[in-house]
Amino acid sequence: MELLAHIDADCPAVLADPAQMQQTIIELCVQSWHGLPERRGTIEISLKKHHLEKTEGLRLSGDYALIGVSDNGQGLDKSSKEKIFEPFHIRRSNGKKIGLELFLVRETIHAHHGEIVVESEPGHGLAFHVYLPAVKEK
Repeated sequence: MELLAHIDADCPAVLADPAQMQQTIIELCVQSWHGLPERRGTIEISLKKHHLEKTEGLRLSGDYALIGVSDNGQGLDKSSKEKIFEPFHIRRSNGKKIGLELFLVRETIHAHHGEIVVESEPGHGLAFHVYLPAVKEK
């Protein structure tokens, strides 16, 4: 497995609990790892500045730090993708049951006034996008 990181030095600061954000990123990486066939493939982590407009389909708008975790694994079918943040859903085609982890990740992101979005198609990997509001003051 290969782990790549892309960190934008211009990414804005956010008001967040460092331990909770660390656990969130680790959990998203673990979820990506589970989707890699025979644990071979690539997981990418990114951090960058992103400006959201209301037209992007989210309840958010303004400046955000965007944390991305993606893989080139098996991906998800539409049904699994729609249920990914529900407790104890079946995530991958191998039928592996996933517990409360992604439900708690989503709750943590919402507690920080952010949003998490998942993109995936069977055979085309999985991508998590975590939007955390930028703080304007140091």
